[in-house]
Amino acid sequence: MKLTDRKVVLYLFLLLVSTQTFGQNIRPEIKKITEAISKGKQLEGPRIGFGGMSSSQYSRFEKLKKTTTEKELLTLLQHENPIVKGYAAWALADKKYHKLVSVFNTFLNTKEFVQTQRGCIISEDLLAWTLYSHIVYPSHEIAVTEADKKYYKEQIQKFDKIILRKREQTFLLRIALENNQANPENYAIIKSLALEDGNVGALAELAKYQKESDIDIILEKGTVAFKAMSHFPNPRFWNFLMKHKTTANSLDYFKAIAAFQNEEATQTLRSIYKTFIKEERKGITSLAEAIIELYCPKYKKLTLEIFADTKLINFNHAKKLLKIAPKESLPYFIDGLLTDNGNNFLDDYLSFSSKDSVLPLLLKNIKKYQPERMPEICVYNVSKAEFIHLVVFLEFIIEDKIEAAKQPLMTRLEKKTYPFETFHLTRTLLSFKDKSLHKEIERILSASQKNWDDGIWSASFKELFEKYGINI
Repeated sequence: MKLTDRKVVLYLFLLLVSTQTFGQNIRPEIKKITEAISKGKQLEGPRIGFGGMSSSQYSRFEKLKKTTTEKELLTLLQHENPIVKGYAAWALADKKYHKLVSVFNTFLNTKEFVQTQRGCIISEDLLAWTLYSHIVYPSHEIAVTEADKKYYKEQIQKFDKIILRKREQTFLLRIALENNQANPENYAIIKSLALEDGNVGALAELAKYQKESDIDIILEKGTVAFKAMSHFPNPRFWNFLMKHKTTANSLDYFKAIAAFQNEEATQTLRSIYKTFIKEERKGITSLAEAIIELYCPKYKKLTLEIFADTKLINFNHAKKLLKIAPKESLPYFIDGLLTDNGNNFLDDYLSFSSKDSVLPLLLKNIKKYQPERMPEICVYNVSKAEFIHLVVFLEFIIEDKIEAAKQPLMTRLEKKTYPFETFHLTRTLLSFKDKSLHKEIERILSASQKNWDDGIWSASFKELFEKYGINI
């Protein structure tokens, strides 16, 4: 028998033994939980779907975590179902298993995928990523202690070290590079990835070390090195950047200029902005993002000017504007909230913040400095705002008891809406504790009951009605 044949026979033997012995170390009650998990379609977070419903699959995971031993969880990592494997790894992480890096390494090697769902997002993900993300973004359903944070940080550092050394061109490598932050221990591997593998992310990370000896290497890469230059604003890069002033239109290019944070950079950024306005070129959002991310006091006037002209703003922009010019930015915010052609809220992918997180910041600032404008703003937006933004205005109406909002609220309630919107409109109206409104509320809700009396909202409405004495 040849050596290769012996290896195949040995592998089949071990596979047969592991299949026959798997589960012998698992108690019957644990098997019952894993069987239920296996029947599920995906590995789920605590809340799923449009309404943020509690996940029954995640509840099974919680039960699994509470009742299994470490030995049982390690055995479950051999389960044939990837969902069970994923949850077993999560449980080990939550229990601070001291060899979690070996679990992650195994997942990296097997390259096994699993279908996942967090919130509304359903995707096919590497098991390795599900474990990585579970540590980086722990569930809001559990309290994270300082000891947890320390453990998670240590594990991510270990995970990143493995990812860098494997050199596989995946999004995990991109994340590990971003996490490196010029770690001197990894300089050699970072330089190798940049030079030998041509990895642009590695080139940007190499620039963070800010070594004079790497300047020529970065310049040789041409325009793909814009991102690297943004981390290393060396005067030797300036002439190269100016050569592309009329043609480059990327976030990385704008950041490379903004990184210099001097008067010449300020004038260059202003010149580019004026050209965009004159020629109606695309790229203003990227320009504003670069200025905000690499902000210095010299950029204050230009930052306000861009927002006043465009009304483009994401979460990061809003935070910066409220920090550097809380009063000066007010007229622009208020104007945007009182016109049909209003503020253009944008998602902020860099900080994982949605456009829906911008509005609360702006309203809190207006309430702080010009509280007398809040009734006008809230009443106007009761009829205009999309329902996700509407809830934000409703919270301020409840908090400030804005009486002028009663009739606009009733008018909007009478329109056909989602259960989510109907509930919050009703809750806001009832918060006034004005019994003269009850009859009209009962009439509207009785007529539209088929639209809102559904799923998890039925119980919420019932509780609300009992609290305020509404008869439907």
